[in-house]
Amino acid sequence: EIDDIVFLKADNNSTEFVLFNGRKVCAFKTLKSFEMLLPNNFLRIHHSYIVNKNHISRINFGKLLCFLNHNKISLPFSKSYRRNLDSLEVLLSEKAISFS
Repeated sequence: EIDDIVFLKADNNSTEFVLFNGRKVCAFKTLKSFEMLLPNNFLRIHHSYIVNKNHISRINFGKLLCFLNHNKISLPFSKSYRRNLDSLEVLLSEKAISFS
């Protein structure tokens, strides 16, 4: 299931798919080749990472990190892919709890 994919990680000329259950699946294609095939809920956040935005719980813009739900993984994002996170920032702020 495509919804089970948490993120994709580039590994030279192959791509590692990290699934919700912790399993890893390796494919012998580049990350760029998968970028065009994935649906809109997948965002390129770094030269080496594509993340399923449904699994992002918070973003630390100061440290350039995305934190994922369901596990204690944080992924770096680069300034060159910052614009991909702008729409996600709005979505996360709408879901945030406010104490004001």
